Amino acid sequence: MTVIFTEVETGKVLLQRCLAWQLPAGKRWIAPDIKSGAQLEIGIYPYYKLIRARLGNHGIPFNTRNVKSIIMRVTDDKGFPVSKNFTPVKNGNDGYYSEMPLPPLKKGNYYVEARLKKENGKEEIFKTKFFFNSYEWEHNNIGCDRIVLPPYKPLVYSGNTIQTLMTRYTLANGFFSDIKTGKAEKLLAAPITMTVNGSTLTGSRIKWTEKAADQGTAIQSLNISGLDVTVSNTVEFDNFVKTVVTVKPQKEFKFNSMTLEIPLNSDFAKHIHSTCNVMRHNVVASLSGKQGEIWNSMQGRHAGAIANKFRPYIWIGNMAEGLAFFAENDKNYSRDPQKPMAQLIRKGNETRLRINFVDKPTVRKEPFTLTFGFQATPTRSRTNSSRQLTERSNLPNSVRMSLLAGGGCWSCDDFDFFPKNKDYSYINTLSKLKGTNPDRKKREEIINKFMHNFATYPKDRQKFYINHLDRGITYAQMSELLIPYMNPRASHLRWEEYNVFMDEWFCSDFRANNEDAYNNSPTRSYQDFLLFHCKKLLNEGLDGLYYDNIRDWHNPNTVTGPAYVMDSGKIQPYFDIFDMRTLLKRAAVLIHKEGKNIFDGRPLFVVHMTDTNIVPFTSLGSITIDWEDKFGAMDYQDRFSEDYIKICTLGLQSGAIPEILVQLSGNNREHVTRTFLAVTLAYDLPMVLNGGNPTATLQKIWRILKEFGYGTDDVETFPCFNPSGRLSVNSNNVRMTEYRKKNGTAVVAVSSFGHSGKTTLDPGFPVKEAIDFETGKIIPVKNNSAEFELQKNEFRLILFK
Repeated sequence: MTVIFTEVETGKVLLQRCLAWQLPAGKRWIAPDIKSGAQLEIGIYPYYKLIRARLGNHGIPFNTRNVKSIIMRVTDDKGFPVSKNFTPVKNGNDGYYSEMPLPPLKKGNYYVEARLKKENGKEEIFKTKFFFNSYEWEHNNIGCDRIVLPPYKPLVYSGNTIQTLMTRYTLANGFFSDIKTGKAEKLLAAPITMTVNGSTLTGSRIKWTEKAADQGTAIQSLNISGLDVTVSNTVEFDNFVKTVVTVKPQKEFKFNSMTLEIPLNSDFAKHIHSTCNVMRHNVVASLSGKQGEIWNSMQGRHAGAIANKFRPYIWIGNMAEGLAFFAENDKNYSRDPQKPMAQLIRKGNETRLRINFVDKPTVRKEPFTLTFGFQATPTRSRTNSSRQLTERSNLPNSVRMSLLAGGGCWSCDDFDFFPKNKDYSYINTLSKLKGTNPDRKKREEIINKFMHNFATYPKDRQKFYINHLDRGITYAQMSELLIPYMNPRASHLRWEEYNVFMDEWFCSDFRANNEDAYNNSPTRSYQDFLLFHCKKLLNEGLDGLYYDNIRDWHNPNTVTGPAYVMDSGKIQPYFDIFDMRTLLKRAAVLIHKEGKNIFDGRPLFVVHMTDTNIVPFTSLGSITIDWEDKFGAMDYQDRFSEDYIKICTLGLQSGAIPEILVQLSGNNREHVTRTFLAVTLAYDLPMVLNGGNPTATLQKIWRILKEFGYGTDDVETFPCFNPSGRLSVNSNNVRMTEYRKKNGTAVVAVSSFGHSGKTTLDPGFPVKEAIDFETGKIIPVKNNSAEFELQKNEFRLILFK
């Protein structure tokens, strides 16, 4: 098929493309700047003071037989060397590879140069250009303060135990013999152990190397013939545990098997959540009650770039109570790709999570480490007053917040971390406008004053920013708190800093010369860059931070993390769990230190996790955003399973405040809006970010409940997942939330999850009168129960007196 684009007025052909089902034989693309079928790829790492260079052709065999010698070096833009010469190593049939120290450089353009001499005396020179500069934000310590973030409490140590806000860990044999958290008096059915070749490792006395308020580190030696094993556990204030196992064979040692055995109490092993960079398709489910293997890591979707069906995150629990295991990749494991990395095996009252470090026999004589982590849940709870938080709304009895999204609403270009031209005047003005009501003339004056920053943009793009700046003023009108949209997975080639640091930030093996909104990793330099600008935004008048794309992501960069080259030659990426957690922790500390806190003292920090409720991340965010998925005209009961809502959306594992993104369409928006309310009322999800098209019923219902006192000390709320035990209804496909005043008056939200027709509700106390709280109409009461019709997937609000 041939596709031709022509100019209408002149008939000039602008683009012509031939599309064929069968690919042509031979070369399909020729790059004119590649000599001898090879190119010089580079990676520049300023924070690591390292340069990597590879002369080859992306893994395609490169003829090295007639090469007499080769050197690599760094030159200035005039060709003069600024480093010594380095002799690269021959990299099989793929070419040549070198790692070189990054020499001290001033601002300017430079080249990595490879000079290749042939046996016939001819010389080929390959050069790849890069830009270098230094910046004031480099190597800062913003957010690195050693503090305990509220509402968490300082750690308490006693013997082999360490107590956090809601959890007590007891250490033994390298790991934990007991974990008590939340309602789980006994989360473990037996101690966590490591086994090698079927033998369980036992340990000596625990040595504490640090006992601080925010974190403590315990080290223990484990015993097994032929191996010296040391385990270090660092516990942080939010239950986060980083574990490093160092294994030193005394001589050659054959590993037939090596496992971590985590025996959970079956009473608290009801659900599973596991990720592998397949956002919106992660494993989220109830666990079978059968005996034997009930799940393994081969099941469910995996990222295609990940070999061996590795999974970076597995949480097992019962809505709130549970335990997460996580690791960045399977470096130093020995795994059969046809066998699972993790298994979940139920036997009686024990549900055992088994992590298989070695399931393919291997002989080791050199020391190696295994790095992974645990986190018991819940890490914290949330206060009743947190129900007062609203998004872009003027509802009564509310703490009014507005997310300034997109970035144009706070005067920045797409995905920038600073306003256009670093002019903070519009942000200063927004801060002063909170809760005011500027007229149209005043609004236009504010916008026009800032628009000179976009003067070089095309007219349609200028209109885009005019609309966004105007929207920012609207959000300020209705708000006490203004939060800027930021995306810590984003990069832009227009940033001068990115042209220096792209190899540390962009998730690629060598330089990609690319930018996007998802494919970046928050290494230390990226953290310093982002947080430098975050601090400035908070100082200039904004009230917290919002981070998008807080999810698992894999990275093939062997410099910035533990990515490694497998025996097959393929790179096994790593997941940046520890770097992302460090960024979030630094951001949360920054916000708290700047005094931008809410409710129980937690920093005003919003993280958009979609369906990757990874507790090491969400335990540091205060608000999580979910449901950016399944948009359209479906009923909300058909969009998200109740398992998903319980395990991911509610955020009970981390005590974060859930925020819901609503977006709907179609010709029956009133019904779909009511289905949205039915689900969010049942599961007590009051904070809603309007992404488009719900009807006025949404605000009307929440206004009624807010005026009743929802979220205040006068009203106690019992959602469907935490009932008071007083209510009863005539259908299993109904969910109820009870709002009870101190004077005994109660409102019940009755939500259909498939039920349709006659509904009989007994509130569990003598009823004088029942009223439809939405319409004011009297509802018949018979035998102390209200009787009414309930449409499928909709709701009724019933006031009982």
